Amino acid sequence: MTNTFGENCRPFYNSVVATFCYQIVNGEEIKINPNDKKFNFIYVKDVIDIILDKVRHWPEGKLFFLERIDSTNELTISELADILKGLSNNVSYDMIKNQFNISEKFFNDLKATYQSYLNYKINPKYAKKIKT
Repeated sequence: MTNTFGENCRPFYNSVVATFCYQIVNGEEIKINPNDKKFNFIYVKDVIDIILDKVRHWPEGKLFFLERIDSTNELTISELADILKGLSNNVSYDMIKNQFNISEKFFNDLKATYQSYLNYKINPKYAKKIKT
């Protein structure tokens, strides 16, 4: 399953990246069940680019088609939390790449998402009621 993330997504709803960013910025503890399962993460702007490309190159004679959209960005939830915690301490890509196998683009996409929570206060009534 691919997890889509991006700036100002709603925490505690459908994005673990948004939830973790919100929790870190607001000084909340991140609770993680230990698991070595890797999850796929894709930046919302990349999803939009893929969809626009599909529309521009629509197969002739087809009314619709289904295709899985994913990326090469795979992390465990613990690794994701560690990277986002690092962003809160202004850790550089060079420091992260030595510990985690991620691209600079993916790091910058996570960083942009994290930074969006520094200046954006989500309405607490949404964030607190929807915890799952």
